[in-house]
Parts: sequence; C-alpha cells; structure tokens
Amino acid sequence: YIPPGTYPGLPPYPAEALNAQWYFNRISVFQTAQPSYPWVVNNFQKPAKSTLVVYELLIRDFFANGQRNYQNLIDTIGYFKRLGVNAIQLMPIMEFNGNESWGYNPTFMFAPDKYYGTKNKLKEFIDKCHQNGIAVILDIAMNHQDLPNSFVLQDFNFASGKPAATNRWFNVDPRHPFNVFFDMNHASTYTQKYLDTVNHYWLNQYKVDGFRFDLSKGFTQTNNPNDVGAWSAYDASRIAILKRMADKIWTHSPNAYVILEHFAQNSEEQELADYRSAEGKGMMFWGNLNHSYSQLVKGVADGSDISGVYHKNRAWSSPHLIGYMESHDEERAMYRALTEGASASGYTTRDVNTALARMKAAHLALLAVPGPKMIWQFGELGYDFSINQCTNGTVNSNCRLDIKPLRWSYLDEPARADLFNHVADLNRLHKTYDIFHSGDAIMTAGNGLVKTIILRNTPFNPNPVTAEDMNAVIVVNFGLSAATVNVGFPHTGTWYNYYSYGTPLNVAVNPLSISLGPGEYRLFTDVAIKNEIVVGLAEGLATDVVVFP
Repeated sequence: YIPPGTYPGLPPYPAEALNAQWYFNRISVFQTAQPSYPWVVNNFQKPAKSTLVVYELLIRDFFANGQRNYQNLIDTIGYFKRLGVNAIQLMPIMEFNGNESWGYNPTFMFAPDKYYGTKNKLKEFIDKCHQNGIAVILDIAMNHQDLPNSFVLQDFNFASGKPAATNRWFNVDPRHPFNVFFDMNHASTYTQKYLDTVNHYWLNQYKVDGFRFDLSKGFTQTNNPNDVGAWSAYDASRIAILKRMADKIWTHSPNAYVILEHFAQNSEEQELADYRSAEGKGMMFWGNLNHSYSQLVKGVADGSDISGVYHKNRAWSSPHLIGYMESHDEERAMYRALTEGASASGYTTRDVNTALARMKAAHLALLAVPGPKMIWQFGELGYDFSINQCTNGTVNSNCRLDIKPLRWSYLDEPARADLFNHVADLNRLHKTYDIFHSGDAIMTAGNGLVKTIILRNTPFNPNPVTAEDMNAVIVVNFGLSAATVNVGFPHTGTWYNYYSYGTPLNVAVNPLSISLGPGEYRLFTDVAIKNEIVVGLAEGLATDVVVFP
C-alpha cells in the first residue's frame, strides 16, 4: 500500500493486465506533456573526496509507516545540516519487488520505486540537498537483478528457474559467492551497455553526484562460485571491467563519485583507488572497521586495531578509503557494548550512559582521522537495537531485513543529544581544517585499548601561526581503568586542550606523560581553535540565542 500523500494520483493497476504468474505483472504508463522539474542548482560543486562525511540512509527505517517518502526527507534536511554531513547515500531506491525492502532486489533500474514518492519529489530532494551543500549518492545494485527484470525474462529457462545459456546479460549460475537473485555477466558488451545507460540516466536526469556499487567484487566472470579467498584475490579482468565503467562515467560526469563495496585483496583496491587520481578521479572504497571500533567501545582489546581506517596504513597514496564504524550490513556498536561489554572494578561498558560516552571517544578516533568517513543512520544518537531485531521485539538472524524501531525520541535524552552535538562538531572539524581531512596520521598499530593519533600537516610546520598549518594529537583510553601513556607530540611548546576550553598545555618534555580515566579522551592542537559545541540548551535553541555586550 502506498499512501496518497506519498504518491498523489497513483493510477490503479488495471485488472485486465493481471497475470496468474506474478513475474509477468509489469506495466508501463505513458504520459504526454509530463511536468518537468525546475532545477534550482544546475552545476553543484561536489565536496572534495577527502572532506566527505557520508550519511548512509534507508528511507524505510528513517520514518514511521505512512511517512516514508521524499517530502519528509526534504523536511529533515535541517537535521542533516545540524549534524554537519556533506553527503547523503540513499540505499537503493530503484524499482524493487515489494515495498518494505532494503532495495537490493532491483527489477527496473530506470524507475524510482513508487513507495518513496514521485520522481519529481526525488529530484526536489536532490535539488534541496544541493542548495544546502549536500551531495547525494545512490547505492545501486548492478551485480544482480531480480524478476521481472526485462533482460532476465527476455531469455529465461522457466523449467530450471534460471537465465538461459543464451542470455546475453546474465549468467546461468553465479560466478562468485554471496550472490543473490541473478548474476550479471559484466564481460558482455550487452551488460556493459545496460550498465552505462543506467549510470548516465541517474547522473544526467536526476543530477545525483555518484554511486556506491553494491557487491562490486562480483563484477567478474572469473569462476569462483564457492571460494571466497580465490574470489577476493587480485583479478585483472575485474579491474579492467571496473576501469572501463569508471572511464565511461567520467566522460560525461567528470567529477562523479565512484564508490565500491569491494573488500578484495589490498593491491587490487590500491590500484583502483589510484586510477586516474592525478586527474582528481580515482575510485573510493568502503573501509569496514566495525569490529575493531565495537571492540573498543566494549572495552575488549582483542581485535581492536583501528589503524586500517587510514589509507596510508594500507600503502595507498590516495585518500579514497571511506572509513566507518557502522553500516547497514553490520551490528550496532552500542548494541554490542550493552550486550557483550566488559566490566572491571565497578566500571561497566554495559551501562547505557557509559557506553554513550565511549561512543563519543570512538567517533573522535574515527572522524578526526584524515580521509572520507561514513555514518550509518542514527549512529549519531547511539542507536542500540540489533541489526537482527525482529518486529516482535526478539533478536533473530532471520530478522536481519525487518523494519527496525524508530527512536527519534533519543534526541530528547541528554546523553544522546550530547553525542549528537559531539559528532556534529567532529564533522565540522573534519570539513573545516586541513589537518583532519588531508594531514598525515601516525596511529597506534595493533590491538590495545589506549590509542594515540598524531596528525601532522603537510608540509610539516612545527611553528604554525594559523589553523591551516596546525598539527593535532588525539589520545583515547578505551580501557576499563585509568591509564597513563607517554605521548610523542610533533614538537615541544604550547598546545591547547580542545575539550577543556582550549586550556594551554606546555609540552617541555617530549614524549609527555598523560593520564586518562576509563573512556576518557583528549584532543590537542598547536593553534587555538574554537569549540562550537553548545551545551545545556534544548534542541534547536542554540541557533536562536543572541548575546549582547
């Protein structure tokens, strides 16, 4: 059911067109003199890749039933502005089977799914985002398609329930693990033409700013249907397929983001990240650090190495790694802390307020690291329902795709509002100051609960005068008790404690011994910068305060 408020005037499906076989129930409506959308922004200047703070969003789980539409998304742009993200990545909105879906079961790639609204409302949302300096990225599933996709049905073996061997677009059987529905043959020129046309359509007609290609490691004909290790190994044919696709995109959309959910051998990702990077291009990659950051929030040292969130620690020269703590595919860090967290001497990470405070520390150790970053919706509020939460309140892996509970009320809880403000300020730092998006980082490597991140601007200047040249030091104690750590500052002299009103710290001895309580963190800069977090005011009031002399 699609509410009239979401899609006004939706024509009823003609009874004469109904077929006993569900996959033949497809219809097109031809309308002449369709109203065009009057774009306000025709030449949006995309944020630089290194400054990106992407907000991954599933419209279905972002609003209540009956309100899951583009108009409500438009009305929420002020929230994204306050949070400080500069890109929104929509989980698939192309036509998919059913309504309440993640969208990775696509059928018709040129049609926006009606469940979220009209095509012009989608365009309005994109236009409004651009007016507010926010890029829009579409998550797109071109590894596979579902019935009744026309190219699947065009040459389909109904007896076997698979594409026929003569199908020009699809493989009879998938060539790689983790495939769902029908695997596309990306070596076929027919598939390549289809892919290129889909990409051009959304970039041109809807003015989106790029794509996140789901399961891009599946863009190969190398046959490894059951061997994950072999599938993940360096694949020259897959690299050629992806370079060809990116080249085609960049011929008509030179600055489009090309983001891959890849998780292949590092040398393959490195090559694609550097591809044409000297021209300002190069592909970007999801960098999954969910387990490591969750371990830190829980207070567990095993598996807590987060150094891989920084691209140079993977030997990449281009800052094209989109590091993240959470995504739609991963368990929530807060849920893990509350159900699996460690305890010692009366201190427990299973306490809600303690876990929320540790989420502040984790976001500092994520968002202050140079390079693009991503936040999964409501992570800024410490969302703590499991990815496997069922609609009946139980937790079961069979419920992974179920609708999740809405908790906009979290904004009214002081500790969660404090986390929101903290993340928003980190996003501001990340976008505003070179050191937090383009600096050089030296991070504590290996497992351990005390983390230091040393940020040096390039070229290194030990005597900065302006914030453009400043350096920074981050120290976090994710342990369960107090800890003292010797911190090697980039230089001696005066540093400023950002989270203590800019209190000066004289570093006369280097390294300097610093003591931290459990879950405590520090951010030092060698140029005093303003902390713009406003505390003690109800949501929305901070922007309405006027101070007179």
